[in-house]
Amino acid sequence: MQTEDRIWELIARKLSGEASQEELRELDNLLRSHPELHIPVQAVNDLWPRKAPVNDAATAAAWERHRERMRQAGIPNMEHAAEEPFQLEAVRPRPWKRYAAWAAAAGIVLFSVTWLIRSKQGSPEAAAPSEVFVKYGNKTRVQLPDGTTVWLNAGSKLTYGRDFGSAGREVTLAGEGFFDVAKDPERPFTIRTSRMNIRVLGTRFNLRAYPNDQSSEAALLQGSIEVSLSSRPAERFLLKPNEKIVVRDEAATPATAQQKEREPIMAIRALQYQVADSSLAETSWMDNKLVFTDEPFTAVALKMERWYNIPIRFKDAETAQLRFTGSFEKESVEQALRALAITAPFQYSIEATEIIISRD
Repeated sequence: MQTEDRIWELIARKLSGEASQEELRELDNLLRSHPELHIPVQAVNDLWPRKAPVNDAATAAAWERHRERMRQAGIPNMEHAAEEPFQLEAVRPRPWKRYAAWAAAAGIVLFSVTWLIRSKQGSPEAAAPSEVFVKYGNKTRVQLPDGTTVWLNAGSKLTYGRDFGSAGREVTLAGEGFFDVAKDPERPFTIRTSRMNIRVLGTRFNLRAYPNDQSSEAALLQGSIEVSLSSRPAERFLLKPNEKIVVRDEAATPATAQQKEREPIMAIRALQYQVADSSLAETSWMDNKLVFTDEPFTAVALKMERWYNIPIRFKDAETAQLRFTGSFEKESVEQALRALAITAPFQYSIEATEIIISRD
């Protein structure tokens, strides 16, 4: 716990502008050794300093309409968490204040809530599962009945039974989510996806499992997870912190023999840190960053479709196999495409309903 307290002490000094270069280097090294703290640290960074609330009448009216839609959809009210004053003590913040700050930051900063919850209570289909769907261009936070928190990325769907938490803890994910699983040694938490299944007791990890992606991956920040592949159910893989498992779609055919050699069906690798700010590439979406590392244009385009909520179509297979490494944060879709076009030969046209990519 002393190391964790030291990290928060250095964060406080950094935010107040009092940290020396030596302390900043110490903080960077400590965060590399404790990847599970990247999410709360980033939340505090995003929240500091707090901006004054907007009092514009039109903005207030829009917010009231949004709250009414949330109430009609049965979405839990997150306002009370946001109303608590956020404070960061200069030295050694006490644990309860630290985690209260993280919760407030998550409620205020991280994600806009756009849920579709299909409820069938009071009908013959009362046993039907609960389903949370996130539209393209949005993200959301889900609190499960057992206390587990899940942050869902754009285009994701989380499904769980009505008896979740009482008869067991099992969910199905199609998309991407960051899981902070509540500990319960008596009832393991299971996540099922199209390519792999995850079994945990209490841990934090990111799971990307979009059915139309060529690969899925589980990246572990804290604790341990047991992974089994849908195609090889008898095998079990145990991940340690700072590791991830990458599972490629066996039906997906690499463009070249060289790519086939470097892309096995399953591989366990180290997590990727960004050189600029030591952030994790695997959880960059939670920091509102779109990151890709040596990925084919088809994979980049899928990420951009979800990120910007606009379809992207390729006119030829050759352009679709161009590979890119990059990161976007505040850029518009046109700015992002313009930046990619500087490094590779392709043309793009933005129409009313889609983007078309073609050869130069």
